[in-house]
Amino acid sequence: ARIGSVAQLHLKGKHRDQARTMLKGDPVEFAHWEQQMTAKQPETAALHWHRQDPEWTCASGIGSGGKIHCDNKEAADDSILCVLTFTFHKYTHDAALREYPKAKDPLWHVPPGFQWHNYIQDHHFEGLFSSAVAELRWVVTLLGDMHQPLHWLRQYDYGREVKVRFRGKQYTLLSFWEDFLPTQLEPPPPQVELDKSYSSRIASWVRVAPGELFRSWAQEGAELVCHGIYNGLDLSNVSTSPVEISEGVYQSWRSLQQELLVKAGQRTAFVLLDLLEHRRHKEKHSQGRGASTRHSKHGANFGTNLAIAALVVPSLLLAFRWHEGWAGGGGMSSFRGAAKKS
Repeated sequence: ARIGSVAQLHLKGKHRDQARTMLKGDPVEFAHWEQQMTAKQPETAALHWHRQDPEWTCASGIGSGGKIHCDNKEAADDSILCVLTFTFHKYTHDAALREYPKAKDPLWHVPPGFQWHNYIQDHHFEGLFSSAVAELRWVVTLLGDMHQPLHWLRQYDYGREVKVRFRGKQYTLLSFWEDFLPTQLEPPPPQVELDKSYSSRIASWVRVAPGELFRSWAQEGAELVCHGIYNGLDLSNVSTSPVEISEGVYQSWRSLQQELLVKAGQRTAFVLLDLLEHRRHKEKHSQGRGASTRHSKHGANFGTNLAIAALVVPSLLLAFRWHEGWAGGGGMSSFRGAAKKS
């Protein structure tokens, strides 16, 4: 619910209405949608977690040397990052995608003749991808899962095999993080503070291709599960006795969870606004009208124009001064004087 609430705060005016129409509901309403879908379709449980072959550890790093590609080795193509990216791209418009910065290292290479319906059938996802509304709700759900660090590391069964004890009560590490900690959080920051942090963050997000942006969020989660959660825990007797969680660790995790859920909400809003832009771009393109996006290369063009101006403007000024000197009767001698001063 926290993620949906924060996302909703960043969907303002007509954008909130458009997102509600696209999803057939507000993001805040989907807090339990994942559990409902898993109960109906147990095969979708695998989508919420990162898997690779071989599985990574904090010593080896996620993917292969920290790099992740959807190649069924560094990341299974039916795991969280790849399903999210595939589904997002299904609702993009090619002309709008060309407005994005070019990917330096594509997350995956779509093979020639790739058919979306084959991907669905191969993984038995007919129920999952039953409608546009269901698919877009999965985008929202998987974005939330990306910000639960334990979803990135399969070791200890994503934290289910680690028993922890806090204030006399016992939990699994996973349930402590995903069930207990969210009940201990402060309310979200004020709207003004949220808007300020959102504005500063999207400045970098708009400059990255979608697949690479999602991958960077995955790498952030992998970093946090190792250095924000497992680091500092004594796991030497994890198979026989629970790990004691100190007040200091609890406060650290609580702050981290608070920050992650705000980020998740802001990133969800960002992605939904992107999808709305693609929809608008597609509609205008079908009408023969052009449309720009917030990912357009206007900034790059401005830099190019600035460089050209740096070369051209001095020459123009020199020419103007020559013209003034000539017209004023000075002729070539006036031009030489102007040039000498330059």
